[in-house]
Amino acid sequence: MARLAEEYAGRVEITYHNIWDDAKLASAYRISATPTLVFLDREGKEVSRLVGFRTEESIRARIEPLLAE
Repeated sequence: MARLAEEYAGRVEITYHNIWDDAKLASAYRISATPTLVFLDREGKEVSRLVGFRTEESIRARIEPLLAE
């Protein structure tokens, strides 16, 4: 994720949260499995989600179409 954060710096904000330490956040985003990637638009609305381990390429493949919108 650090490489993707660097690659998309200035275009995408990538943050990491430990749901075991922040149960309210996990509940707010209905996260029940880890890892879970939640993609939000500029207004904070969920536009996509990936659950389970993913390669950088598969995450990039999810990010790129969202940037094009």
